[in-house]
Amino acid sequence: MILHVSVTAEDIRQGRPSAVSDCPVALALRRALEEAGMKPWAGVCPGHFHWPSHENEAPWPDERVQKFINSFDAGQPVEPFEFDVEVSA
Repeated sequence: MILHVSVTAEDIRQGRPSAVSDCPVALALRRALEEAGMKPWAGVCPGHFHWPSHENEAPWPDERVQKFINSFDAGQPVEPFEFDVEVSA
């Protein structure tokens, strides 16, 4: 199943830098999983996802996600964005 994830301004405000379970991307992933009726887990790890446009399963092959995380963790300004990820139901 393809999961659409929206990282919102609220996720950015509530997120914590370098916190795997509480960064804005993790907050958005948990919300998207809950909205899809799936049980989210405490630590959202990129290795649990298959990215639809990539053959490998490297962490965050969507460059926008990795760039966002790197910028957020470095204290640089970031903007809300969206991405898709394939998850097993």
